[in-house]
Amino acid sequence: MPKRIDLLLVAALVVVVAAVAGDALRHRHHAAPTAAPATAASARAPVPERVRLVPSTTAFLPRCAASAIRLTVGPGALLTLRYAGRPCHVPPLHLRAVVRAPDGAVAYRGPALSYESLSGNYAGEGTAHGRLLGCPGAATVTGQGLSASGRC
Repeated sequence: MPKRIDLLLVAALVVVVAAVAGDALRHRHHAAPTAAPATAASARAPVPERVRLVPSTTAFLPRCAASAIRLTVGPGALLTLRYAGRPCHVPPLHLRAVVRAPDGAVAYRGPALSYESLSGNYAGEGTAHGRLLGCPGAATVTGQGLSASGRC
């Protein structure tokens, strides 16, 4: 009986090795086709300002330091996040806005953005934009140690 089990195990091993080898041969990388020479009329692709990283490779990124993030209000109802630094993660900021009318009365007090368009993984230098709620007026945006003021 033990010899029969040994034979079955060896046969199973041969089948697994054959399957792996067949799969490796089927997915073998071929040489890349040669690129056509660039013509004078073709333009280079623009370098992206913001690089979003693949989540599976960035699962353990540290939080971005508030000192590496700058918020600005304007032009118009636009809130801009500027980042410069090492790869990191900007969590949902839950920013709050207070918008004042020209007479100084509070015209709006509440969430600054309708959704968290500024959060995500960042690396290098870049910008992200979000639409401010409650504009027009003089807006002050605060949250997570960040603040910005301006006319929207």
